[in-house]
Amino acid sequence: MNRIIDYGVHLTSEEDKEPSHFFDDESTICKELIHFYQRDREQRFFIKACYLHHLLDFFKETHINLTDINQVFKRFLRDKVISQIKDKYGNVISFEKEIKEIFRLVSDNQDLLFKDLKGSYLTRLEKRTSIKNGENSNNNEI
Repeated sequence: MNRIIDYGVHLTSEEDKEPSHFFDDESTICKELIHFYQRDREQRFFIKACYLHHLLDFFKETHINLTDINQVFKRFLRDKVISQIKDKYGNVISFEKEIKEIFRLVSDNQDLLFKDLKGSYLTRLEKRTSIKNGENSNNNEI
């Protein structure tokens, strides 16, 4: 999978990039947040879409129990994204409000999310769990 196309990093070209004063590492998520913040500083629709996109990918990538949604959120914040950037003046720009809004949206719609995920990932998870618990022991398919 070409993650550059998926996440829109190609929109942040080197020629219009300001000197590296945000974060020294400038990870992919950092570059995305900088770019999308510059495009929409007020309503931050692009920021919300960026976090939601990464969160949905995290649901597909993670090996933790998805039904423990709070644990998923904690691990997402710890392992996948950053919650703030710095502007060229050194001011910290926090996206905590946007992250909480995304988490609330996903929490309120867990059943729809799990229904969508059930097709591929959750079906495999259910089979593993049932085999581990001794159910359906004749079926070795995972």
